[in-house]
Amino acid sequence: MAPLIDAIRGALDAEWSIENMAAQVAMGSRTFQRHFVGAMGAPAGEWLLLERIRRAKQLLEETDLSVDEVAFMVGFGAAATLRNHFKAKLGTSPADYRRRFQAVRTE
Repeated sequence: MAPLIDAIRGALDAEWSIENMAAQVAMGSRTFQRHFVGAMGAPAGEWLLLERIRRAKQLLEETDLSVDEVAFMVGFGAAATLRNHFKAKLGTSPADYRRRFQAVRTE
């Protein structure tokens, strides 16, 4: 599973479907899902979403890239999609997250 995780993290902007991930490790979709949950503690789709959000947070903290650029780089494709997932998981928008992070960093 580790080579697949590395591949996903290295290409978050790619189209990662369950079928595609399963094929990467030569498993059927259901078998892959069971093994993935065992290895990573979450279903592949949920893990991928959280990994994209984690990387978006890092880019918002460490770069001056626009929210649109961050969304594209982490595989959300559009800023609106990033905003929706960010808000649902973190309770804030990407722009507000960046502002708060920068305010804390400058204190």
